[in-house]
Amino acid sequence: MIKLYQFDYCPYCEKVKVFMEDNGIEYESVIVDRSNKPVEVTSTGGTVPVIEIDGKLISDSSKIIEYLKKNVLKK
Repeated sequence: MIKLYQFDYCPYCEKVKVFMEDNGIEYESVIVDRSNKPVEVTSTGGTVPVIEIDGKLISDSSKIIEYLKKNVLKK
């Protein structure tokens, strides 16, 4: 299952969530504490959204959506 690391509200996180929901991609949401970010977020630059999929961490909403289009929707 895809994990989406996000803040409670973030327009970039919402962009990824809407894309995944519109395309029927299941995911688990992980709310990130801004003052205590997990290593999955800090290791990719410290910003959200970040997805964890198949052992990979991908950050940046546009890159995430592009990855999902190429690697998840085609399956």
